[in-house]
Amino acid sequence: MEYTLTEIFKILLKRIPVILLCSILGIGGAYAVSTYLMDKQYTAVVSMYSARNYDDADIYALMEDLDYAQEVVNTYIAILKTNDFLHKVSVQSGLGYTTDTLKEMVVMKPVNDTEIFEIRVTSKNPEDSLTLANTIAKLAPRKIEEIKSSDSLSVVDPAALPTKPSSPNVLLNTVFGFLLGLLLGAGLAFTLEALDKRVKDEDELLARYKVPVLGVIPLIDGKQKEFPVLTEKTDFSVTEAFKAARTNLIFTVQNHKGNRLIVTSAAPNEGKSTNCCNLGITLAEMHSRVLIMDCDLRKPVIHKFFDKQCVPGLSEYLAGLKDDFTEVVQNTAYPELNILCGGTIPPNPAELLSSSKMSVLLDSLCQEYDYILLDTPPVNLVADAIALSALSDGVIYVIRQGKTTHPELMHALASFKFANAKVLGIFLNGVGMGSYGKRFGYKRYRNYYRTHKPV
Repeated sequence: MEYTLTEIFKILLKRIPVILLCSILGIGGAYAVSTYLMDKQYTAVVSMYSARNYDDADIYALMEDLDYAQEVVNTYIAILKTNDFLHKVSVQSGLGYTTDTLKEMVVMKPVNDTEIFEIRVTSKNPEDSLTLANTIAKLAPRKIEEIKSSDSLSVVDPAALPTKPSSPNVLLNTVFGFLLGLLLGAGLAFTLEALDKRVKDEDELLARYKVPVLGVIPLIDGKQKEFPVLTEKTDFSVTEAFKAARTNLIFTVQNHKGNRLIVTSAAPNEGKSTNCCNLGITLAEMHSRVLIMDCDLRKPVIHKFFDKQCVPGLSEYLAGLKDDFTEVVQNTAYPELNILCGGTIPPNPAELLSSSKMSVLLDSLCQEYDYILLDTPPVNLVADAIALSALSDGVIYVIRQGKTTHPELMHALASFKFANAKVLGIFLNGVGMGSYGKRFGYKRYRNYYRTHKPV
């Protein structure tokens, strides 16, 4: 999956807690391992100088072979790494290290291509490192003279007892742990993003689906009221969001010529009933005659938003218990807005909603109202919305940001497409106020329209 720079920044910013947690774990893990689990190593270092033995008569040879010692330093190092020499070091030191172990403990290398080479002995015990370094410095000249008497080795920098461990490097390991944690955190962030099938924002919807987004609705504070509807005290951003959605819907409905609109969602608790009621209120504010029908006969809730009785309602009329729809339509506090509640929960809601009496009722209501909003059950749970789609002029699909998943959305859209229903657009519901205010700028100007006085 390809990401733009902007998308990468958004993903990293969104998953910053995960990245920080991985970084902290990397730092803590590296520090703990370096401090408490890794063995401390101590290194003793001795430097030796290689040269040839000349008398006065060999002065010209000395001048000609000035680089001789430098050239044979690597040869000396190879000799001092032989099993025979290291065995003698083990015996002379009396520490009992095997030849193979000494090969791992002893490191020899030239110093900047000079006649000097460095011998480093590392062990868990600082005294052992010093003893082995001194033993090598003592035996090395003898070994070289045995092979070539004209050459000699001498100590130029004797070994000293190491007082601080040479490894582990706690600071370096901790920094590495931080970088590793940061990298793993970033990788985990993109993995979680790829696995997260929830709808994230409007841009994602527009990029993935050929369905317009009619409204982007901020999260309504439902703490003060369980069924929130628009009032004068409603946050300015929420009110303006529904007005913008209303305008978009009006233009869309005019293009498609119809006023019987289904409002549904994929799953429960995605805000379809709240959006249906508040959309009806904003339409009524334009002096349009609006009727909200509670077609969720399995779990009617519209009456709770307006503090009305659920019975009698739609189920009584469709079952023939009421002869005139005016007997079940109720007024609200909004002059142009009426509601038709669900009524008693019937045993056969799907059959009632798809009945010929329902079709006749909708035809009659179309003569009385400019807009009829049908609040239906979630489309992915039951077939009621699909059955009603044949009697409607379009579908408004409500999804909740961060809750509705793309598989749910695709399944619902496919169901409506199979039923030849027209999906007019999507209401993206439950958008955080912070991101909504930054996107549309309402938060910045919300007080302007409340406090501005004419000059």
